[in-house]
Amino acid sequence: MMDPATRAAQLQKQLTLTDEVTAQVKTILTDSMAKMQASRANGGSREDMMAIRADESTKIKALLTPDQATKYDEIQAAMRARRGQGGGNGGPPPPPPQ
Repeated sequence: MMDPATRAAQLQKQLTLTDEVTAQVKTILTDSMAKMQASRANGGSREDMMAIRADESTKIKALLTPDQATKYDEIQAAMRARRGQGGGNGGPPPPPPQ
């Protein structure tokens, strides 16, 4: 998982965020990371993690313009698709190279 400052900077570049919105996004990401760490420490479930991520996404999208929110959704969908490749979704690992 990327640290909140790096993720916020990446989103600033991808979505052309103002410095003010970027700072708010960083705060949201920092809060989400703390919640996830606490949840893991307390035996949190996958559903707990998904709820934290959903809350994070809702809060970030509330700061964005409609066009930025659409692009944010596209970025999130692409990240989920990349994670699904190579066995990252609980499936079997890829075969070894020949």
